[in-house]
Amino acid sequence: MIWYLEPRKITGKITGKINMNNQIDRMQLGFQDAVREYFAFVENEYGFKCVFSDVYIVKYESRKAYLKIYHEKLSYELNLEVGLILKDNKNRMNANIKEILEFSRTNEKTFYQASNKSGVYDTIEKFAFYMKEYAQDALNASLPYFTNINEFEMQKRIYSLQVLKLETVESNAKAAWNNKDYETVIEEYSQVENQLNALQIKRLAYARKRVIED
Repeated sequence: MIWYLEPRKITGKITGKINMNNQIDRMQLGFQDAVREYFAFVENEYGFKCVFSDVYIVKYESRKAYLKIYHEKLSYELNLEVGLILKDNKNRMNANIKEILEFSRTNEKTFYQASNKSGVYDTIEKFAFYMKEYAQDALNASLPYFTNINEFEMQKRIYSLQVLKLETVESNAKAAWNNKDYETVIEEYSQVENQLNALQIKRLAYARKRVIED
């Protein structure tokens, strides 16, 4: 098996003993070995090569795509990112394991953390399975796949903002309602009138009636 490695830059103040102990501990977790074992298929079947590897990240590249598997230094979180290699980096064309699983509408959990060897191996094995099962198009550097997953993420963000807006409106309107400040009730609910529930519609109608009467 051929390893494609590049020198790792060391920055900041070096505290040898602490860093060395941390390095030894992370080596014992077998992160690099697990990735190279379970992700050998991306080299054999998809034309990727390992271009960098250490105890925190293993990176592969093909002619059109890259794949990174991470083991976070402090949190021990495990994650994965796959994306297109683009000359123009203005457009985001990548996805992490959470986005891949949510886009595929699976019931799998989307957060992974491991601080022991068996946990690392189990998680990396799962990641490899998920990529084979749900993200072959990503490994094949499919532009439509990444376009669709980006659109999916955008719609999620829009929905989250809408939910936040509704929650803020309800909080402000309810406080105004309790204070019999009907003008503020109208002002708040009018912002999202087409998204109100039955109770909110009744409150808005009553507030308008009271303002007219007053």
